[in-house]
Amino acid sequence: MYQLNEEQKELKKLTSEFVKNVVEDGANERNNTNSFSEEIFKQIGEMGYLGVTIPAVYGGCEMDYVASTIIINEIAKSDASLAHLVSCCNYTLYPY
Repeated sequence: MYQLNEEQKELKKLTSEFVKNVVEDGANERNNTNSFSEEIFKQIGEMGYLGVTIPAVYGGCEMDYVASTIIINEIAKSDASLAHLVSCCNYTLYPY
């Protein structure tokens, strides 16, 4: 089994807290009505979660795939469609 390092544990904790405090509220309604919150998506972007694996030269955070997987998994626990959007932003091919 893979063991998270301290930085990854902190990322998981921060993301989990964000999900609990922001994403969970209204997640069932959004999923049942096929909608999403632009405000939450904007907050995710402000946290840097839409460019985790993207090099800094292109405006990303330049973190590894483990970090992006932690973020996506934590978000998916409450809102799978939002996690899918985050996934698309992190795994899009860039010319680097």
